[in-house]
Amino acid sequence: MNYVFKSLVGIFFLSIVTLSGCTKQAEIAHEPEDNKSPLSTIQSMKIYLKIEDLRDLQERERVGVNKLKTGMNVGSVKLNQKVITICYDALKNEFINNGHQILDGTDSNPDVVIKIGLKKFWGEAWARDYGLEVIGTINAEIAVIDPQNDAELFSKPITATVTRKEFTMVYGRAVERVLNETLVEFIRNFSRDPGILKALSNAKK
Repeated sequence: MNYVFKSLVGIFFLSIVTLSGCTKQAEIAHEPEDNKSPLSTIQSMKIYLKIEDLRDLQERERVGVNKLKTGMNVGSVKLNQKVITICYDALKNEFINNGHQILDGTDSNPDVVIKIGLKKFWGEAWARDYGLEVIGTINAEIAVIDPQNDAELFSKPITATVTRKEFTMVYGRAVERVLNETLVEFIRNFSRDPGILKALSNAKK
């Protein structure tokens, strides 16, 4: 009897977890931090941002998955927004918030061009004994370009990874929450990177 009861509980538990992991629509809403970042220490610039989607093809139609402890996928996470637009708007707002101007096109005589090659924008929620382990990762290759001669002034990868524990077995918006936190961390890493700050400062001279 005890075995049967445990089996029924296990089946019920698995059903709840699996159903909660069905395809979800997530929303990413980045807001600039109240405090100025080191970007504000650079003389005001006119900047042209260019973002290219370099993600793996299988990661372009969704931004994350929900998984059982075994690794089996039990649901996908998709966005109503375009990932490229989300990243562009987050960077644009960060620059504007710190006193810079973002131009609409290269014909607007920018002081500098910043190219972003987005390689990963991904979240996973894993079922654990305590609840969920949720991991978000954003990777991008950043290049600072002189618009006068297309010379590369500086380039490097910028990465942000956030891991959080949620003490619930309901996936819900777990991936959405961790991706929002990861985007904040990515923008923070970008705006505080010494190499990027130096390249932008030199471009203005």
